[in-house]
Amino acid sequence: MTAKKNKIEESWGYEEIIARTSKYVVKKLFIKAGQRLKKQFRLQGEEDIYVDNGVLLLDLSEREGESNILKLESGRRWRIQPKKIYCFCTSDDQDTTLFRIVAAKKNDVFYFDATARRLNAKI
Repeated sequence: MTAKKNKIEESWGYEEIIARTSKYVVKKLFIKAGQRLKKQFRLQGEEDIYVDNGVLLLDLSEREGESNILKLESGRRWRIQPKKIYCFCTSDDQDTTLFRIVAAKKNDVFYFDATARRLNAKI
């Protein structure tokens, strides 16, 4: 396991790699209040998240106009299955810190831009 820390500053907060093995990567995310990250999905790997502080609004909506938002408060965890579209959001009044454990697979994450619709690829 590599204990080297890599911190990437983003407009929404930051992402820090806490640990890395040949199979998994553990990341700490700090998301500022009122932020919404890009929609994404993993083709093969699962993702486990743990909310350390604040409230995570996990948007699992897949279609325009759909509302499927799961509210995860501090101390809650959730497993995101492969091919599940999701987006991390925070409330307007509270920063959120979470940990995510992801499979260390290259080219496994796909992002949507703000205007993207669900990909018609084999997902």
